Amino acid sequence: KLKGHLSGTKFSSKNDVKTAAENWLNGQDVFSANPG
Repeated sequence: KLKGHLSGTKFSSKNDVKTAAENWLNGQDVFSANPG
């Protein structure tokens, strides 16, 4: 799912990729904390 979320997005550096991935994971944590 992560690759699909980031697909089509251009990053200027690997650090940007890390930040985007962390933001995405943080967002998933919000949803998993409140199932259904």
